[in-house]
Amino acid sequence: MVEIDIVFAEQLRTARRNAGLSLAEACDGICSISYLSLIESGKRNANPRMARELAARMEIKLPAPLITAGVHPLADRAEMAYRAGGLKAAKKFIDRMDNAPEALLLLGLDAEQQNDLTKAAGYLKRAFEAPFVSPVTKMSVALARCRVLREMGHLQHAISIGEHALEEWRGYSDELTDAVVGLRGTIAGAYLETGDLHQAAELNDLELNKLPSPRAKAMHLWTKANLANEEGDFIEAELLTREALVWARLADQPRMTATLLENRVLNELMADKPNFDQILTDLDAADELHEQYDGNKVGTAMSRALVLAKQGKRESALGQLEVARELTNIEYSIDYSKFSMTAIEVYNALGLDAEAQNEAESCAKALEMSGASRTTAIIYRKLAEIYKNRGDKDRAIEFLLKATSMFGLDSQLPNQTAPSIIGNKN
Repeated sequence: MVEIDIVFAEQLRTARRNAGLSLAEACDGICSISYLSLIESGKRNANPRMARELAARMEIKLPAPLITAGVHPLADRAEMAYRAGGLKAAKKFIDRMDNAPEALLLLGLDAEQQNDLTKAAGYLKRAFEAPFVSPVTKMSVALARCRVLREMGHLQHAISIGEHALEEWRGYSDELTDAVVGLRGTIAGAYLETGDLHQAAELNDLELNKLPSPRAKAMHLWTKANLANEEGDFIEAELLTREALVWARLADQPRMTATLLENRVLNELMADKPNFDQILTDLDAADELHEQYDGNKVGTAMSRALVLAKQGKRESALGQLEVARELTNIEYSIDYSKFSMTAIEVYNALGLDAEAQNEAESCAKALEMSGASRTTAIIYRKLAEIYKNRGDKDRAIEFLLKATSMFGLDSQLPNQTAPSIIGNKN
């Protein structure tokens, strides 16, 4: 039980009276009339669940103690142990938490880290739907669940859950916590995948100096970098990624640091003259972090394959690509598409046109069934370019029209323009 402060009691009473509701109308389905009367007069401690329901009905904000009320007392220790040593270190706390939402969250995070997204989604769904889960825990679970659904290719489901959680949070508090910032960025990423850059930009419209922590700043800058990439501003994306790396290291976020290093590598590989020494340094640093924290090395394996291909080292590049293929879970459309787009670039760099075409056609078919439409459009455009280079303009136009039917000729995909594929005359 958590004591309701007198300010909240007065806000509740004032909001009820302003709404013209009697005690009986205000508490209907939540608590007894006498219980609400005692809360409003400040004479009774409030059950956190009832307080949240009353606050939502009266459209007032909860005081900070009630937002965190209900968090398992071992949650902080379990999270710290997990960050320091992974699931093995946290297990002794998780086993004592009796399927509390915070324990299910950590199990879901670990399953996600091991790329078992179906298992992760199961744990996170149970945590999200647990009775009496505290608002602060629910936001953390919503963030992880939204991210996992996005990784599985269930973009609209991820957006729906994420936006509902944000709306629910606004009913409790206006505070920008780490989880709130992260959730906004994750929903923005899902919008980017659907091609809606406008919605993504709106969600990411935050002031850096108002964010609550180095971790939140890193997440925000990471999303901004992704948005800059989609808009074709690769220099800005690189600068934002570098700044995000500084904050991620200050926040002691090794997994985020590893992923940002991989993003920086991808930015560098887009340059006319990539700095391969810097790229390999970043990949080594990312791999070291993955090794230390049981991370997934598929991203670094794909980047190494592309580096080797650009250097003309055919056998080594193809060998590294096979390593990446083995680490990729082809069950998930987004994972599959990331691998396929890298594989196509590797094959193109090595002059293996038939292999690039086969990879693109296979991926496009899988993505079309999954509904990950933006990525499918990009793959279609890659196929159009492959056929154009082979002199088969009819097939090039066929795939370009498929991409166009999703997003329009050049809108949303500014760096995959039609003239570059079928020629200005057409």
